[in-house]
Amino acid sequence: MNSECGTETTTETDDDGERSFRPENIESDCLDSEDERKRQRRLDANRRSAQKSRYRKLVLLNELQQSVSEMTSAHALLSEENGALRDQLAIISQLYECGEPYSGD
Repeated sequence: MNSECGTETTTETDDDGERSFRPENIESDCLDSEDERKRQRRLDANRRSAQKSRYRKLVLLNELQQSVSEMTSAHALLSEENGALRDQLAIISQLYECGEPYSGD
């Protein structure tokens, strides 16, 4: 028995009376276990990669949510300022139409 892969060889005599040696299992156990190890390593690597991807996605989502919050606040401030400027413009326009000088209050 081969200690590395667990294969055995058997001696057979064929129809012509010649002896032949044939490996049992043809190292398929070794190949299967090596393939299984490779498969497991690949699955582990994929699992780690997927976890990193989910983490990056979560970080990006948090950053985008923060950006939305900041932009919403900035929009509210700008809308308020825009309203105040429109009010000032309306007052100035009315004063101009009436012929009164604008004092700049």
